[in-house]
Amino acid sequence: MLDGTYVCSTEDYRILDTEGNLVYIYKEHDIEDTNDPEIGTSCPVKYCPPLVLLHKTTTCPLVWEEE
Repeated sequence: MLDGTYVCSTEDYRILDTEGNLVYIYKEHDIEDTNDPEIGTSCPVKYCPPLVLLHKTTTCPLVWEEE
């Protein structure tokens, strides 16, 4: 398991490695307001390469939020 950061960017939800490199785009979104408070939020996650499976014990509400 590797450490990473789950981030809401202006285009999508993504996972970055500890160096800030893009590892995986989790899901694209259509948040049009760049001032939306969710943009730029992040939380630590654990992931498994190469399939980038998020560890189920990750407690990031951004990741496990129901749609």
